[in-house]
Amino acid sequence: MKLSIRGQSLIEYVALVLIVLGAFISMRIFLQRAFHERARETADTFGQGEQYEPGVTRITNYQ
Repeated sequence: MKLSIRGQSLIEYVALVLIVLGAFISMRIFLQRAFHERARETADTFGQGEQYEPGVTRITNYQ
């Protein structure tokens, strides 16, 4: 009797850990997208919303 209770507890702990890990893995995608969006907003701020295109973009010197 004592052995089966220990086995059931172990299975419950393993299931709990798997659920928590699954939640973190699924949230990874959303966190990655949020990070990339923030990096893009920062880059757009420095580039005044324009992207560099070779041969098209004019570089001016504001010294």
